[in-house]
Amino acid sequence: MNFLMVAIFIFIIHYIGDWLLQSRKVADNKSKSLNMLLYHANIYCLTLFVGSLLWCISWDIILGNGYFSIFCPVFIWWSEVNMIFHTIQDKITSRYTSRFYRRKDYKKFFDIIGLDSMLHYITLFVTYQLIIGF
Repeated sequence: MNFLMVAIFIFIIHYIGDWLLQSRKVADNKSKSLNMLLYHANIYCLTLFVGSLLWCISWDIILGNGYFSIFCPVFIWWSEVNMIFHTIQDKITSRYTSRFYRRKDYKKFFDIIGLDSMLHYITLFVTYQLIIGF
């Protein structure tokens, strides 16, 4: 598995889990409600896990080399570890984004949104390297 394929995989599943599957209600309330934050983190974890399963199955079909049976348990661990880090990061960054949004300081709001995404990507790549390897 080369780095480019892993990067594309990570970018796609992060976009789906953190952007497409996050409703406005969750985005507006995860800074105020632990239940909303945990709901978002669980959806994110589930997205990583399902995406990882589909990734493994597709490589098994393409290569026929047992990739699914080898890496499936590891991807479960990777998804759970990232759920923990994602929850901690969002707990911190969502408080700042909600504050800047209420103040209509959209420059700082989007600066924090960008920082949040960058932290998530760094975490995804580092944990992938440490748990799964390239």
